[in-house]
Amino acid sequence: MTLRGYEPTSQPADGDYRLVRMAEDVASWIEYLGLDRVHLVGHDWGAVIGYYVAAIWPERLRSLTTLAVAHPGRLLQEYVRLPSQLAKSWYMFFFQMRGVAEAALARRDYAFIERLWRDWSPGWHLPADEVAALKSTLRRPGVLHAALGYYRAMFDVWSRDAREAQAQLARPIEVSTLALTGALDRCMDTRLHDSAMRSADFVGGMRVVRVENAGHFLHQEKPDEVNGVILDWLQTVA
Repeated sequence: MTLRGYEPTSQPADGDYRLVRMAEDVASWIEYLGLDRVHLVGHDWGAVIGYYVAAIWPERLRSLTTLAVAHPGRLLQEYVRLPSQLAKSWYMFFFQMRGVAEAALARRDYAFIERLWRDWSPGWHLPADEVAALKSTLRRPGVLHAALGYYRAMFDVWSRDAREAQAQLARPIEVSTLALTGALDRCMDTRLHDSAMRSADFVGGMRVVRVENAGHFLHQEKPDEVNGVILDWLQTVA
């Protein structure tokens, strides 16, 4: 499914791209589809949102599978312990520069985005047709601004909604969780999964799988391996 903002009709008038809103969107999708409980799978932002859904509405999930991102409730303290991750996350700070970031990303036909993806998954190249589809999405009205809105909302830590969301994320996750990480990920250091994924935070059970020779987009780089791990695991929690 398309997250809010990535197509023009889903862009909220108030520009609210806080994670708790995304989690509410997912819960609403589940209800709209008439489903009681689902197996939720998410990559990158989808993974972060998945952790929030699992923390706030565990009764809506049968299981949670995340790719590339460890428990967001632990990441800030792990950044301090792993300073190299701060360097990898430079783009998040750059994206806070309103107007400048939009211009830089769109320059030279979104070469900035292609560079990020190459950096994050060394040795792997997104197929040309998918690159074209990605750029076509970003060119749609308001989409680039919305995409950057996710990163800008991250820095909202003082509002009441943000404080409530952090408190909810601090709850133990009751949903069985599978977390996959690419061993070569240069966006979210794979070592974060060694320190930020703590069994005490996952009372419903948790498993971490490291996919060798894969970077940030592990599900696209190693689809057969990643899909096999997920399907095998789902059989144990169905």
